[in-house]
Amino acid sequence: MSDEIPGVSRVLDGAELHVRPVSGNALVNDYHRRNPALAAFYAGRPRDRTALHRQAERTAKYPRPHLAALREAVRATTPRAAEKWEQVLRGVGYVVTTGQQAGLFGGPAYTFIKILSALRHAERFEAELGVPVVALFWVPADDHDFNEVNHVSIVDRTNELVTLRLDQAVAEPVSMAKLPLDGSVEQVLAEFADSLSDTPAGTRIRDVLAEAYRPGRTMAGAFIEAVAGLLSGFDLLIVSSADPALKTAALPVIRKEIECASAHEEAIAAQTQRLEAAGYHAQVPLAQGAANVMFEDEHGRERLMRDGSTWHLRRTRRSFTEQELLDRLERVPTAFSANVLLRPVVESHLFPTLAYIGGPSEVAYFAQIGCLFQAHGVPMPLVLPRHSVQIVEAKVRKVLEKFRLDAEELARPFHEIAARIARDELPSNVTEALAAARRHLGEDYAALMDAITGIDPTLRGPLESARNMSYKHLDDGERKILAHLKRQSEVHLNQLRKAAVNLYPGGVPQERVLSLLPYIARYGDELLRTIKDAIEPGDFVDMPAWSGARCE
Repeated sequence: MSDEIPGVSRVLDGAELHVRPVSGNALVNDYHRRNPALAAFYAGRPRDRTALHRQAERTAKYPRPHLAALREAVRATTPRAAEKWEQVLRGVGYVVTTGQQAGLFGGPAYTFIKILSALRHAERFEAELGVPVVALFWVPADDHDFNEVNHVSIVDRTNELVTLRLDQAVAEPVSMAKLPLDGSVEQVLAEFADSLSDTPAGTRIRDVLAEAYRPGRTMAGAFIEAVAGLLSGFDLLIVSSADPALKTAALPVIRKEIECASAHEEAIAAQTQRLEAAGYHAQVPLAQGAANVMFEDEHGRERLMRDGSTWHLRRTRRSFTEQELLDRLERVPTAFSANVLLRPVVESHLFPTLAYIGGPSEVAYFAQIGCLFQAHGVPMPLVLPRHSVQIVEAKVRKVLEKFRLDAEELARPFHEIAARIARDELPSNVTEALAAARRHLGEDYAALMDAITGIDPTLRGPLESARNMSYKHLDDGERKILAHLKRQSEVHLNQLRKAAVNLYPGGVPQERVLSLLPYIARYGDELLRTIKDAIEPGDFVDMPAWSGARCE
């Protein structure tokens, strides 16, 4: 059986949906191919039946006495999802998790694509294991980078890229669970709502966003409300990392991370070195003395740094003894949160997690943290790359066909595309004349250099320089001809430029930049269902299980 999973294409009201496993750097691509070199970094191969059943067994055995206390912290979007959550609470079922920052109005399209990927994998695992498996969307509400989430990008009615941004000043790095939206959200919401088609789906999106994004509600709270409303037809669980019940349940992991920070830092560094020795780069750079724990109080959120037995905060220049820090953790567990490397460990400690669905960077950094899972005694989940979705609308397909281009070609720098189009439009007699000139130039100079060999061989160098200069003049002439054609073809190139904005805004795949909501407004909620159904994880394969992290 081939290691590659083919892409799937669907057509919905004239729009093409191209759905395929996401690609990335060399590590992610090798992971798709189940390269044995990665056996020491992951709990199992993609589509590995043996690894799935082993993961289910290990996850079921991990003690979670805190699970019942999380009942109210988890939000179910449907009665069926709520029923599955109750079964998980009773120890009969699992979750498949994914997560994404609390982006404005849902953020880029891949937020929803990750969720749809998790939903699809949950269905697949449930069918294989014969027990309830439900997708859980983890909102990292502790994150504090407002500039990463305060905007949303769309393509407007003139096919120009527009980024709408909250005009809200944030003085301190405060978590999105604590940052209230100010009045600027109303203006941005009005502009975004105006960009949506006047369809039943567009009206529903406006209503959901108007209910979610209100001044005074936190950034993370608004995001959760929006996701829950927009995906109300799917069996999904949603949880905020900042929920007090989760913080209390995660306390043992945070405490151990503080107490064993030095040993854990060494374990991650050693695993990262093994990864680099295997020929891959580290996704997350490591900083000496930096803990995997963040601290937040009225002065903002920042990373804990260790210097011997003392802990300190660089930005606010405060310090604590380890005992002071642990005492504060017991009193105020909500003040502490996991960083990007510890977060997956916390998730799998809290919930019976079979797999995490991640983007390319997330799949890569999981390769660095297998020893962190082992250090905490938490079973590392399977890691599965999300799928990628490209929507090619009819207006864009028309332009592609006109210029005989594939959609992927629009990812190239636009000046290269424009040059290729101009070259294709070059009249055949000009093309033939240029080719003939280059051919004759080469032949004539070759004959001349043969002729002067018997006179003075040192003349060959100057003649070669003259020949090369002649070629350069000919190339300059061709460029001038092409530039003239480009000016004549400006209307055509503008059409091509607008098509590129739709597919690769700023040279980046649309799913990483553009909101999915305008597409849902145009094509209806059926768009989400079509994408989910088109996600093809591939058939399970029986194979020897990978060893996972080797941390000796």
